[in-house]
Amino acid sequence: MILDLDRLGLPHGGGSARPVDICRSYLAGAGAVGNGFLWALRYFDVRGRLDVVDFDVVTAENLQRQIWFTEEDVGEAKAERLVERARRALPGVQLVPRVCRLQDLPEKGPGPWLRRLIVGVDSPRARRALQDEIPGEVFDASTTGVSEIVLHHHRQPTEGACQKVPA
Repeated sequence: MILDLDRLGLPHGGGSARPVDICRSYLAGAGAVGNGFLWALRYFDVRGRLDVVDFDVVTAENLQRQIWFTEEDVGEAKAERLVERARRALPGVQLVPRVCRLQDLPEKGPGPWLRRLIVGVDSPRARRALQDEIPGEVFDASTTGVSEIVLHHHRQPTEGACQKVPA
């Protein structure tokens, strides 16, 4: 697959791109999709904070599809290893490893707390469960097999959309 940035209207190369500010965002999943996301992100001038959230560890079976990991990462937390490996490639991004489930983060509270979510989990069930967190903006990438990649984006229309309001 070749991604032609010119045809998409995205400037690239030689510092011609204007910086992209991701503010504070959360990447749910440091597996194959999360690895691929950070691998591609290094081609852009990105600024902000990205919390990489995953509770799992690297296994030998992961190595063939998770491009940042090596054999020395086996048994280590995916979030920590991905942040460590990607940090130098993304100098404008504060990468923060979070070894837990997104739903278990301590900053989660009543009301809107999750403004921007990048979904990098490979299970349809897990992707649907993340929707319960009602993020303000979602970027979702997944596969439906070996022949198709699905990209999805949506943004809530207002700051308090879909939030429960006390009676």
